Amino acid sequence: MVGGVSDHSAIVARLLAPYGNDVHVWCSDGAQPLPPAEKGITVHPVFHRFSMRELSRVSESLAASRKRRALFLQWVPHAFGHQSLNIFLCLWLLKRRMRFGDDVTVMFHEAFLEFDLRRWRQAAAALVHRIMATLLLRASNRVWVSIPRWEARLERYAPADRVFSWVPIPSSFAVVNDQSGVERLRGRIASGPGIRIVGHFGIAGDQRVPVVQKAFCSLLRARDDVHVLFIGQNSEKARQDMLTGAEIQSDRIHCTGTISPAEVSRAIQICDVLLQPYPDGVSSRRGSLMAALDHGIAVATNAGIHTEPVWREAQDFTLAASDSAPDLVDLALRLLESPELQRVQAQAGRNLYRAKFGIERVRAAVAALSIALGCGPVEDA
Repeated sequence: MVGGVSDHSAIVARLLAPYGNDVHVWCSDGAQPLPPAEKGITVHPVFHRFSMRELSRVSESLAASRKRRALFLQWVPHAFGHQSLNIFLCLWLLKRRMRFGDDVTVMFHEAFLEFDLRRWRQAAAALVHRIMATLLLRASNRVWVSIPRWEARLERYAPADRVFSWVPIPSSFAVVNDQSGVERLRGRIASGPGIRIVGHFGIAGDQRVPVVQKAFCSLLRARDDVHVLFIGQNSEKARQDMLTGAEIQSDRIHCTGTISPAEVSRAIQICDVLLQPYPDGVSSRRGSLMAALDHGIAVATNAGIHTEPVWREAQDFTLAASDSAPDLVDLALRLLESPELQRVQAQAGRNLYRAKFGIERVRAAVAALSIALGCGPVEDA
């Protein structure tokens, strides 16, 4: 799998392995190719539906190991099939903790659906999600959350002694130092003098795309020197949909398609501004946003209900009031019109990322987890 939770799983696995942990990653049998083999990490693409039969086979494999077993669950309710109602997985994990004494860490990337009594299906799913969260909290030895708001929402369902740790999602795209490659790419995308590129990163299955397309149309109409760039998986469709719905020159609308991490880094670097709206507001669980900040690119993004106070408290970092196209366009135009504001926004974002959200936060959490498991760092011979 590529992106999001899959990338975060790779980060955690790579950080665990140097502590002498024999890391096994159990994941879905998707069509994506497996990553290259890495020392101390074994990938098992065995799940199709995350059914009880499949979980039983995992239990058999775990039983063959004489080492202390520590399980780490990357929890997103919709990631485990059964229309997001896979209570079997939660019961299986509780059984592993209670009967077999496995050490369990649960990372909540998301908590549960909101109740909406006007829609009985969503209300029923929201109830089951809370039951699943309760089971997972009882099964866990420790809980990681991607944003502080999840702790506030989950603690009422947790045992009194359960400890929560805020572990932000870092960028999974290293900054590639290849200025000549960046310049060549920019020349292919927008070769004319004075062209400004506004990008959006993170397309696959993205509900934000219509807002981005509307904002891009407004920017293209407002400034003749602007080109726009969709970066990532399914970006071709986003570009084609935009061309179909708007009377705009096609040579000003670009996409990358599915590209390698190094190519993602170069594509981010050619942008003057990245437009990254979020319906619930910018927060520390948004890996695409973290990539932009780490690359030092000015970002037009917005506040919302999940936005942590640190964003509003950050010096010189400006947020749009909402994820509406007009608010985002207003901020993006201000950044484009003022090179100094663009520079300040980019530097403030990079400083914020490195101080609050960088991979060192995950590294510290993994180190604490490894110490709790009785592991220490292993020096290469």
